[in-house]
Amino acid sequence: MTRGRQPLEDAVSAHIAAAARDYPLPRLAAPADCTQIDVGLCQSLGYGSLLRPTAHTYWVFNEYLSGANRAYLEDPAGPKTLVMPSALSSAGVYPTGLDAASFLTLKSTFALSDAQRAFVVLERRPDPRRSALVKIDARTVVLNDEVQVPSSGVVWAQIDVRPTLAGRVVAFLYKPARVMIDVQMAGRTETFSLVPTAAREGMVLSPLVNSVDGWRAFYEPQSPDARRAEVTSFRISVEDGRDWQYRPAVSVAFFRID
Repeated sequence: MTRGRQPLEDAVSAHIAAAARDYPLPRLAAPADCTQIDVGLCQSLGYGSLLRPTAHTYWVFNEYLSGANRAYLEDPAGPKTLVMPSALSSAGVYPTGLDAASFLTLKSTFALSDAQRAFVVLERRPDPRRSALVKIDARTVVLNDEVQVPSSGVVWAQIDVRPTLAGRVVAFLYKPARVMIDVQMAGRTETFSLVPTAAREGMVLSPLVNSVDGWRAFYEPQSPDARRAEVTSFRISVEDGRDWQYRPAVSVAFFRID
């Protein structure tokens, strides 16, 4: 004799109870979006819930999906509150290296209202701010060289890493070697992979938005704590020393987000 739907319902209830325990949310303005933490979290706590077009930033691998997310965030009928994990990096990819355009909208349309160890809460601004990218520097660097980052608050960077002919052949027949980025901050270094096509379009390079400090620095770049997440320099390399798959010259442009 089967128990019908009861085991599934019990499992869902246990999962929701665990999520509510792990993410003790403050009172939220509805509708809220908890998609990047748990699809059912906001709804289970009694908040009207909306679903982001892509549940996670690392699912955004083309311009269409990025545009859908950005339109969703900009829509006045969209979420009033976003609950985001404080640590965004998944599968080792640079935290703001995918769905980068959405971070411009997060900066202009939402404000940081709460920051905990595991999550941050962003609330829609009554009047969205105008934001613009102001170019502050551009240069050509070489793979494996350390590159200084302008100290200019929130920094957007376009990093153009191009494959060689041999690299394109390898990518077509199998898969390319991963491009890596080492970022230096306040005496520590962290390493991530970089998606070249996305980095070419641009991303938030500094601060490193992968912790409570990073989120605070993203929204309050002049705060005393912002320097803990400020990226002061970076280095582009290729995994396993397979530099021959990419051109040694890398074009980099820096912008200030006003």
